[in-house]
Amino acid sequence: MKDNIEFINYAWGPLLLHFKYPKKDITKLKKICKKTKGHEDWSGELAGVFPNGHQDLINPKDRLWFYKSVEPYFDAWAEVGIDFYGWKTKVTLKPQQLWVNHMTAGDFNPPHIHDGDVTFVLFVDVPNVIKKENQKYNGSSLGPGALSFNWGTNEIASKRDCINSVNVMPEAGDFFIFPTRLCHWVFPFQSKATRVSVSGNFAYTELPEYDKEFNSGGATITRD
Repeated sequence: MKDNIEFINYAWGPLLLHFKYPKKDITKLKKICKKTKGHEDWSGELAGVFPNGHQDLINPKDRLWFYKSVEPYFDAWAEVGIDFYGWKTKVTLKPQQLWVNHMTAGDFNPPHIHDGDVTFVLFVDVPNVIKKENQKYNGSSLGPGALSFNWGTNEIASKRDCINSVNVMPEAGDFFIFPTRLCHWVFPFQSKATRVSVSGNFAYTELPEYDKEFNSGGATITRD
């Protein structure tokens, strides 16, 4: 590119960051997930179909450790958000919910969004048998065990000029942070194994303030 060509590359859509959670913390988190306790029936509130697996709660002591361990990652997400969204200052976040997903053969999380402002999914254990099942899959979709993020409605656009999806076959340690309104889902698998992930929601302590550029010409920033 010529040095004298200037341009502005506009940020567009949701801020989705992909981190790698340290192996030593994954080892500890895996032990925590094994001792999680079941909660009341949330079937009326959850998007997922879990005929065999289940979703559990982490006890308060382990929850505190976990929040401290992920604080630097959420801080990094908020730091990037200053340039990405045009925030005047970095936002701060407070935790709302935290749960563990134990997914087995046939469990399915259809396209859905979350409550709050910012959410995450952290993959704790992805057995090799699920990865091999995905590699053998010959269909046109992402295949068993894959994770998909979707923004917008035009499927054709994702294959041409406008990228509207991010698709990943997750591994242990993959850690995604994103706005709660970003639609996401996971494909079911048939392997006789259990995939473990941790998810949760956070809320802004105060609503972000935006630079005038993001609120000019009569336009307003609104939130649901």
